[in-house]
Amino acid sequence: MASLAILAIGSAALAMQPPHAHPGELEVDPYEVSNAHAGAAPISDPAVLAAFNGEAGIARIVDGLIAGIQQDERIEGIFRATDWPRLRRTLNEQICYILCGP
Repeated sequence: MASLAILAIGSAALAMQPPHAHPGELEVDPYEVSNAHAGAAPISDPAVLAAFNGEAGIARIVDGLIAGIQQDERIEGIFRATDWPRLRRTLNEQICYILCGP
């Protein structure tokens, strides 16, 4: 019975999320989610994704890139108003897509 209550609370919390934002992200105008928006065809060789150490390796690269941007006083002002959670998520998604990952 308690697990049903937890499930109902979790479902209610998800329903309260803005429709075009993941948790922690700012809401944005609706847009079509499409791989065509990546602007490139994915690499079909699975060895390339493996060379990056898969999703975990890509996440480390993206995290390092974002940390570098935030710490570089020459460019951090350009990105000051950035939705960092969204940027992190979309960079991970785009690089995974290009490397034919999940």
